[in-house]
Amino acid sequence: MRPFLCVYIDHSGHLVQVQKMFSSAILAKKTLCSLAQQFLFIRPLSLTFIDRFFLFLSPKPRPIDLINFIYLLSNCLQVGYSLIDALGLIIKQITNKRLFYCVGELLIEIRKGRNFSEVILNFPAYFPSYFSAVISSGEMSGDLGGALQRLLLYMEKKDNFYQEFRQSLFYPLILLVSMLLVFIFLLVFVVPQFIQFVGEGVALPLPTVVLFSISNFFVNYSYVLLFSLLVFGGCLYGLCQWSYFYYRCSYLLLKLPLIGPLIQIFFSFRFVKVLDLLISHRVHLLQSLMLLESTVVYPYYKFMFQQLRVSLQQGGTMSVVLFRFKNVLPALLFHSLSVGEKSGTLPKMLINLSFYVDRELKFKIKHFFSIINPTITFLLGFFILLLALGIYLPVFDMITTLL
Repeated sequence: MRPFLCVYIDHSGHLVQVQKMFSSAILAKKTLCSLAQQFLFIRPLSLTFIDRFFLFLSPKPRPIDLINFIYLLSNCLQVGYSLIDALGLIIKQITNKRLFYCVGELLIEIRKGRNFSEVILNFPAYFPSYFSAVISSGEMSGDLGGALQRLLLYMEKKDNFYQEFRQSLFYPLILLVSMLLVFIFLLVFVVPQFIQFVGEGVALPLPTVVLFSISNFFVNYSYVLLFSLLVFGGCLYGLCQWSYFYYRCSYLLLKLPLIGPLIQIFFSFRFVKVLDLLISHRVHLLQSLMLLESTVVYPYYKFMFQQLRVSLQQGGTMSVVLFRFKNVLPALLFHSLSVGEKSGTLPKMLINLSFYVDRELKFKIKHFFSIINPTITFLLGFFILLLALGIYLPVFDMITTLL
């Protein structure tokens, strides 16, 4: 016997939540079926080892799952449902096991009298720390549904940009991987047969010599190449555990001509949107930066937030620190934040910057793929040309000699 949390709608239409001891969920449902008109969910209050094992194997919630959860919760609250009733109705529609368990824990803790903003801190993998600050502001103002609606707008925009980037990246990645696999297959299995056909001691054109040399390298030194790649990967992984090396690599990535601007604008989008969200809910600037620092994983930008936090704690300003990092920030972002801080119009400046980063991010994504796609097409054409010249030129020379 172990305790189960049972949430159901009784015959009078009221939402009922009870905690009772049962040997299994099936027995709990059979026992309460006479009282319930519709079961919402039944789950154990404490998970066994087998429950935790299957929960570990279940997939993580996708961004769209969290967006749907916030969307339903916001709408339920805005039409007049209480938070407990809203969670009880929503949990039945959740198909992801991990999110189902998470919402169940939220429901249990909120029934104990804890605030929603406090409980979600127990699930940082699903709800970043700035969620708690925005929801806390909504709880104090009595407009929790409105606060969730503004969080929802940010989550939808971020997910739309990420989905657009992934979909645009799918085609060039498939093309590049297919090209490499076909090229390696030809070098390892097809070209050696052609080498035997041509024979040794024959004068060969330059493209054929290059092609034969590459093929011999792959055939004769494949194990050495594979071992070298494994050693290189292991050394690179070990160096990445060294914080200074990881920090310097993150800085060098920001200085690359094509990837650097894209990383900068992705960071700017998140920085401006979340800071605007927190400031608009009357979260103090220092606390907002600390919440942002806890969610940033990129080492160089995390270091920047640490410097911003220290500067504000010592009575300084953001503009002094941002000036030192202006080489890794979009120029308009750096100047606008500095002007907004000095003039006292930072909230209004963040709203204007929000429109700028939306437009700039779309442009950077299009610019990135306008260069990547032709480059991969050019490489594909170059490999095809090398194979064609390397194979057909000796054949033409042999035909010419015979004639």
